[in-house]
Amino acid sequence: MKNITIGKETFPFDAADLAARKKYCDALDQYIEAAKPIDAKYEASDKKQRDLLEQFEGICREAYAFIDKMFGEGAAIRALGENYNIDACIGAFETLNVAINEHDNNLIEKLPKKVK
Repeated sequence: MKNITIGKETFPFDAADLAARKKYCDALDQYIEAAKPIDAKYEASDKKQRDLLEQFEGICREAYAFIDKMFGEGAAIRALGENYNIDACIGAFETLNVAINEHDNNLIEKLPKKVK
């Protein structure tokens, strides 16, 4: 099993493991659904600093839920700390997406030409 580091924590994660990919997709679906009302509230707002702060808090809250769903309860706090940091929350998604995209791009290069 390969590992991935998110924030201060290293977790077992292999982008080739289809069970891990399913867990990722399930967690991502949950995040997207939870983010819809957060985004809608921001879009309907005056887009002032307070509104942006609320959106960032919502994004981080759901990012923590995403990490906990992927790696177990308490994983987000171990990785990112107890205080929300929008850069760290977005970075967690970026780290996972990069790992998956790199794996998939390498795999596509190995496929026989007819499969591509």
